[in-house]
Amino acid sequence: MKHRLDKKTDFGKLELEYDQQLKQLELDGVRIKNKRAVVHLLQKSNGQLD
Repeated sequence: MKHRLDKKTDFGKLELEYDQQLKQLELDGVRIKNKRAVVHLLQKSNGQLD
């Protein structure tokens, strides 16, 4: 059970790290259904939006 809690807290940290990019996507009209997947993609691209 601890690994699940760790995974959630890690996701929370990443979500805070990429908060500005997520807000920008929402302002651009992108509807985000799965934030975890978007944060994962932002992490892969070093936070750059194209």
